[in-house]
Amino acid sequence: MRYFNVGRIVAPHGLKGEVRVLAVTDFPEARFRPGSTLYAFREEWDVRQAGAGPKGAAGALSEPARRTASAADPALPREAVLPEPLQVEGARRHKNVYLVKFRGVDTVEAAEALRGAVLKVAEADREPLPEGTYYFDQIIGLSVVDEAGAVLGVVKEILKPGANDVWVVARPGRRDLLLPYIPDVVRAVDLEGGRIVVRLLPGLDDEAEAEAPPRRAAGRAADRPGHRKSGRKGGRPSGRSESRPPADDGAGSVLPDDGGGAR
Repeated sequence: MRYFNVGRIVAPHGLKGEVRVLAVTDFPEARFRPGSTLYAFREEWDVRQAGAGPKGAAGALSEPARRTASAADPALPREAVLPEPLQVEGARRHKNVYLVKFRGVDTVEAAEALRGAVLKVAEADREPLPEGTYYFDQIIGLSVVDEAGAVLGVVKEILKPGANDVWVVARPGRRDLLLPYIPDVVRAVDLEGGRIVVRLLPGLDDEAEAEAPPRRAAGRAADRPGHRKSGRKGGRPSGRSESRPPADDGAGSVLPDDGGGAR
């Protein structure tokens, strides 16, 4: 079974078993809905620390969870332990975190035993997405080609620096290509075909532009678009440029959840 990140438990809150969760999901209302099940992942060192508490303390990982996960699921890190299912009893937003109460975690000691655990959702429990919207794990690993069909590389990471996401494309023997996730650049996403079609706008691939032979300008500078004629030979750039709004035919949104991602 595959699991996807929802958040991390950063600390206990209060004395009745609540924990502070730093969420990384676009669906917090669904993930922290009473009755939903999340899975706590912790490393072996954290498990030993949890086991050092009072015997049978609520919130400590059960004995089966202490077994290393590699035998049960080779896809999981060798240092990880089997996930512990936790059922949400209640949750509320508090500043930049969610305060979550799990069933059976009723004391500050039990909540402390969960500190540092990564919360994940099972793949079967993920929200269905609207058409044209994708999870990060669906995008990472896809081949990237330009509009002429030339292979540029493979998406290895998605960054969230601000206004729009940036897709990091790994290219053999060259620097990574950083593509802003905007309609003018990402032209199509073909999940079944395993590829993304992009348009490289000027300035996106400095290496390719540096390797391209310089083009000889035709005519006098004063007669070229973007310059204004003057009494002097050549003229000066007008300082104005034309731009058009992004086309509304892009590839849709990308969501983290549960996998880490963004719109």
